[in-house]
Amino acid sequence: MSKGKINVYTCANDHKTITIDLDDGTTPMFLRCETCGLMGASCMYMCDQNLTPTHEWYRMKDELEVAVESKNFSVHNKLKWDNVRMGFLDHHRKGGLFIRKIKTT
Repeated sequence: MSKGKINVYTCANDHKTITIDLDDGTTPMFLRCETCGLMGASCMYMCDQNLTPTHEWYRMKDELEVAVESKNFSVHNKLKWDNVRMGFLDHHRKGGLFIRKIKTT
């Protein structure tokens, strides 16, 4: 169970992306660094759990299935659309979480 846990992804340039899991689910071992574009590796939750996250992993639940079925994604190429749709649904149905930046006020 990872719900509520903090994780850190660190790239080769030592940039850190701090995440929190809002839901239980699967997250990737690697995440592209927003600062330099290199791949950052997960610390596998072996980090200070008091860090302040900048990104959150969440389960899209029903809104993903509704969006995909109504084709609300603006993808023009039919083959590409089908691959994207099936990839998102497959990831979602297998417990995969999606990431978003935490909004700050």
